[in-house]
Amino acid sequence: MKKQKDISNKTIMALLAVTLGITLLGTTLSIVKLNSLRDTYLFLTGAATTTATTQLTISGTTGITMHNSTINLGSGYYNTSCTTGFAWINTSAGQYNCWINSTPSSFIGHHTINNSGTTVINVTAASGASSKRDAEHFLCGSIDGCASTVAAINVTAFNNLAGSCTGTLPNFAVILSNSSNFTVTLCPELSSAIASNSINVSYYIQIPSDAGTGAKSWTVTYEATDVVG
Repeated sequence: MKKQKDISNKTIMALLAVTLGITLLGTTLSIVKLNSLRDTYLFLTGAATTTATTQLTISGTTGITMHNSTINLGSGYYNTSCTTGFAWINTSAGQYNCWINSTPSSFIGHHTINNSGTTVINVTAASGASSKRDAEHFLCGSIDGCASTVAAINVTAFNNLAGSCTGTLPNFAVILSNSSNFTVTLCPELSSAIASNSINVSYYIQIPSDAGTGAKSWTVTYEATDVVG
């Protein structure tokens, strides 16, 4: 039996604290089975043999869907009694430091990504093509918008359903530094099994004391690619 898979990219656009869009495409898996029908006649001489070929095409699907697509951190500001020069918020644990919250918020929030297709997928996260180029662009209003260099956003992922991800999950990897952006692998192999096909994605946000005031928003792109195997 011979299996072949074509790789196709599936992209999920998610707006951090804004909205969500989904694009799903398909992939094709082809299986060719060769049946050999060979009859041996013990009592006849000159017995004939023959072969036949059966072909079957199975259509697979690749897709990801998202729940909890909004992470709303509310409003607040840097606590000037701190000497760190920045505040931080951890949406995974609902923790924060040197941050004075002026609106009710638990700070616990994550994006839940489900493998809604029939294939194992690799899932990555990156700053959206039309979004912020680095953490200062996001938090300080423009590139090099802060005099400090401490602006940063890190991303982490963990299983929402046990056994969903095969491979190493990131432990707060940098997705936006003060001067650049990066693509982070969230899960090398996300299962398509219904009972184990889901991961949570959370963020650690480092806010400079000299960050500009006003509402901030950032687009995150989650991309799923078929794992060939």
